[in-house]
Amino acid sequence: MTVLSRNPLKRKTPPVDAIRAETNGATAVVLDDDGGGSADGDADEQDDIRDVPYSTRSPPPFPGRPGEYEAGRIDCPSCHKQIAFRDEETGEFSLKRWQQHWESCRQRSPRNINVYRSGPDDLFPALMAHPPTKRRRAKRTEEERIAYLRADPYVARFEAYRVLCASCDKWIRLRPNSTYCSIPWDAHRKSCLSKKISNKNTYALDERNSLFTKDPDVRKFDAERVLCAVCDKWISINPEDHLQAVQTWLNHRGECAKRAAAVAGVSGSGPSMGSVAPSLHASAPSIEGGFQHEPIMYAPAAGIFPPGPAHESRRRNAEQRAATLRADSLITHVEPNRVFCSLCEKWVQLRQDSSFCAYPWYQHRGKCLARYQRRAQKAAEIEEIKKKRAGGPRRRLIRGSHPHHDEEDELAYFSGSDQGRSDEDEEMNMRFDYHELSASASPARSGSVGSIPSADEGQGSEHMLEQAEYERAKARRVHSQQQNESAEPDANPEVDCIDARCNEETPTESNGDKFVSHSIAYLFQTTYDCSLNSSDELSISALVAYLNAAMPIDKHEDFDTAEVVRCVGALREKGKILLEGDVVRKVRRI
Repeated sequence: MTVLSRNPLKRKTPPVDAIRAETNGATAVVLDDDGGGSADGDADEQDDIRDVPYSTRSPPPFPGRPGEYEAGRIDCPSCHKQIAFRDEETGEFSLKRWQQHWESCRQRSPRNINVYRSGPDDLFPALMAHPPTKRRRAKRTEEERIAYLRADPYVARFEAYRVLCASCDKWIRLRPNSTYCSIPWDAHRKSCLSKKISNKNTYALDERNSLFTKDPDVRKFDAERVLCAVCDKWISINPEDHLQAVQTWLNHRGECAKRAAAVAGVSGSGPSMGSVAPSLHASAPSIEGGFQHEPIMYAPAAGIFPPGPAHESRRRNAEQRAATLRADSLITHVEPNRVFCSLCEKWVQLRQDSSFCAYPWYQHRGKCLARYQRRAQKAAEIEEIKKKRAGGPRRRLIRGSHPHHDEEDELAYFSGSDQGRSDEDEEMNMRFDYHELSASASPARSGSVGSIPSADEGQGSEHMLEQAEYERAKARRVHSQQQNESAEPDANPEVDCIDARCNEETPTESNGDKFVSHSIAYLFQTTYDCSLNSSDELSISALVAYLNAAMPIDKHEDFDTAEVVRCVGALREKGKILLEGDVVRKVRRI
């Protein structure tokens, strides 16, 4: 049989038979009620993607109905009226008139119908009728975040705090407060891929993006994939054929809703129907005063996930979120992706994929207020402790024989061999544990230079053990102290030795850096096994937690990740440690 060819750009000519219908271009989704209203009258036939020749591309065709295509209209399942799905001026696919009719028809004659359908014939506007309650995505472990970045084809290389984009060949900085955080990368991925989408069908692209934006089951999307909010999985879509991408998402959404309904049926089999039905109807707002049988959208999914807070029922725009942040008395400066806290005088980073997102600020605000209140309560206690230190007797700490043993001891921690740990190692460990930190690191963080702990703080069994161990270490150093004594004795050798230790610091190395250096050395010496067969790894996050836990509560400013990374980088440049990713390792010298 000979098939006549025709111009594929001609819009108003309908196909003559099924063969011509397969040669058309893009497609549109049309819903048909099972009860009738079509030219064929077949109750078992389902609606599919119809052929609308407004695009030059030819995706895989779907069977169509010439009757509805010739008319260019959709049968309304409520009032059975014919509604056009094309723009009268351009002839292109459009949902504006259908959306207007759907809203007016629902308000004019509401009926108790089941709006949800699990097939490919779902109505586009019905997605926005009653969105299910929002739920936060579960926090992923570091291994899951690494696997997510490794599986992304657009990630050329990735590190703990940055990702190299394979599309634009640029490094994307990740969040500094977490390793392998994919939120900034997802935002860049979406914007980077959107620039490469073909602009031939901009109208269909806008319709696709509008549908995904308003769909409550779409958590996020970009040019090539959609994240389902029900099953928490990425669905791959066609970045060129937008209507085929919509159909792919609708098919997955229907299957996912079926699985959610099955799970809800199993979990909800225990309670009676009378106890379940009121809760479902109560979640749907009524349009008219006495109407209580409003259609429930995605009732199975709504039964699985707990309802969200009341303030999430209506999404606010960027101007409203910015006004809320500016009205906060604790915020002095507001920017789209960060705010400045007046209590701690620090910039608080907001979400990168949304402007003026207040959720990170609320988390920081609660912690900062609690920290400020605790500091205010303990201010009087700190003043009393300072008075006791100033008025009470002070212990004199006898330092080691040589005033310049810091570098040698620290080098022994980082690069010394595991053999020969004898009395000298124990002696060095004693000096590091109890006196190096109190005489060198503590004044820099507290601001009271030269302060020495009083006798009141050394009460109890811990003080007795400390004193006994120190006396044993002191007895072993008696011989070396006698050899290093100078001909001219000092007036007060103990105080002069402590002053020499405090004034020994170089201008380029702060006491905070020394505290980080000594902490790494102490952990390598006591806690972490540095042998070749050991699996112990000292990560940056563990080091930050150790440093902040080792300081008095609410007395000094906590270390942040950037500060610790800077100190570790300085130690690596000096050759004292090795930094492999975010793991600190000990240097072994042969």
